Amino acid sequence: MRHNAIRDTAAFFLREAKCKDVRIEPALLTVQPSSFSRKTNTQDEARLDVAAVGLYAPFERTFFDIRVTHPNCDTNTFKTLDKIYKDHEKEKKDLYEERVLQSEKGSFVPLVFTTSGGMGP
Repeated sequence: MRHNAIRDTAAFFLREAKCKDVRIEPALLTVQPSSFSRKTNTQDEARLDVAAVGLYAPFERTFFDIRVTHPNCDTNTFKTLDKIYKDHEKEKKDLYEERVLQSEKGSFVPLVFTTSGGMGP
């Protein structure tokens, strides 16, 4: 599985689901780093993989960020598949969720996949 192929497929299905304003790699609003926790990505050029309006509510923008990981790499050797997904989801949430909720006034969904074809819960 390739990251950009998954990103493009997610955008395609969001359009098929009749979501509005589906964007690939939308830039996030500029923020003041002091307003966020230490783990939050506050870089000016920060981007997420896909954004769409209308998935959960008619005028709510939902942001998605995709991670593809190899379940048999050294860092995952002693982890269950469930733990691998949860760790990567938590890392993405730590980086972006606070910023999306506070600055973008939207919702955030991390999408975690494995190179073997699995998808996180």
